[in-house]
Amino acid sequence: YDNRISITGSSVVVRGIERMISANGGVQFSYRDMTGESEEIEFNTAEQWVRLTGQPRARQGKDQIVGTQILVLLKENRIIAEGKTRIILSGKTMGGGSAR
Repeated sequence: YDNRISITGSSVVVRGIERMISANGGVQFSYRDMTGESEEIEFNTAEQWVRLTGQPRARQGKDQIVGTQILVLLKENRIIAEGKTRIILSGKTMGGGSAR
């Protein structure tokens, strides 16, 4: 597997000691078959998670999830949405509260 992650945004800050990367302003990320966009992102390089906030949207293959906050656990290949959530699974839509 390709373990490279790509993060782009208007402003990107790398905090080496904390092993964190944060970006804001039209942020996009991609990792393997996962992509996402939001207004802000935090990437913990040590624990391998990405947190999207500010109208976040994440995709994995044809599936899509939109929530108030989205946490992508890269090592586990898992996406967790918090707050009001909308999930589109291969053309079928589910909506409502939180998704875990």
